[in-house]
Amino acid sequence: MKIKKIKLLKALALTGAFGIVATVPVIVSACSSTSDNNTGGNTGGDGTQNQTINPELRESVNLSGALSDIFDSTGAQNANQKIAADIQQNHLNDVFVNGQELSQVEDLTVSVTGNFSRSSWDGLTFNGESGNWGSVGEDGNITDSVNIEEANKLIYTSESEQFDISSLDDFKTKLSTGDKLKTALEAAGAGTIDNTTTLAVANNIGFTDDDLLHINVTATPAGDSPTVTNYDLQIPVSNLNIVVPNLTITVAGTNIGEANRTTTNFSFNIGIDDTVSESNESASLATANRNDAKQALVALGLASSSTEGGNTTYTIDNDAVSAVVGVYNCRFDIDSATIAPVGESNDNFTITLQATPLEGYVWDDGSNGSKPVTINATFTAPATGS
Repeated sequence: MKIKKIKLLKALALTGAFGIVATVPVIVSACSSTSDNNTGGNTGGDGTQNQTINPELRESVNLSGALSDIFDSTGAQNANQKIAADIQQNHLNDVFVNGQELSQVEDLTVSVTGNFSRSSWDGLTFNGESGNWGSVGEDGNITDSVNIEEANKLIYTSESEQFDISSLDDFKTKLSTGDKLKTALEAAGAGTIDNTTTLAVANNIGFTDDDLLHINVTATPAGDSPTVTNYDLQIPVSNLNIVVPNLTITVAGTNIGEANRTTTNFSFNIGIDDTVSESNESASLATANRNDAKQALVALGLASSSTEGGNTTYTIDNDAVSAVVGVYNCRFDIDSATIAPVGESNDNFTITLQATPLEGYVWDDGSNGSKPVTINATFTAPATGS
């Protein structure tokens, strides 16, 4: 099981389908240029074919995988280049009917041409260290000017909708359409927002922990001299599907002939990162109940219980668990939950839950079965009389 340490990204440049660039302590956005070289690398094979191969591009291509499949962590490849490389290395058969034949061409190259624009995102830069937005100085440090209160840092809920987007610009447009911002903020815990309040996306998009996008949303009440409230709406990247009608995908190489088509309806379902955040939750719980995983989860505020007719029913809070473990858009099974002491301790425990992607979601390895996640917890004795 992978453990996601709570830390800032270190000198990480991400220039993929979203064109986001992340650095420490600053997390900023940058543009993916379609004018750059957009060709994947060579694929080894059994030798150059003597017979002409006419590429048969599928009419629709539906892929899924990790964010890293469409993001280059070194900054060496843009969106088109990264997608081309992923297709060449992993998905020739998924993209071309005769992908197996193409894989035998020693000097094969795959090229992708798409417009992954993000020019509508501008303004202040997200500060990954403080969780606020500000201006970047000449020394690369950020001076915060938009400070987000902790209560207004809200995680997009697992019950909220997914977004099919063709670019970051398209994402911003869809976020700003209708009541999407109002619905998302209220579901995430902002409380009821008056219908006369104007909600808008402001400043640049942020990115942390390889799986959370940070959106600065401003709420401006009606009336003279209103007090503006700033939110940090945190949206898991697994809520996004890249959907590009008529994406151009071509191949070149020795004895490669004319393709049946050069465009396809392309989609990429960004999978859930199963890396678990380090946790150290705490609560009061009687010693006699500490070996009961369900009661432990209730004590931690991650589940609730109700008793009727002598029978107790336990209900997990999926979003609360997600916030602790850093694994989003999953259903956590409380009935199979286990708890075990850490060493000989009577106070420190590890709770293990099985996480399964919600309908329409997959893990970043493309699978959708259950995987274990763990929560570290420390319990103290309840106060006398409680």
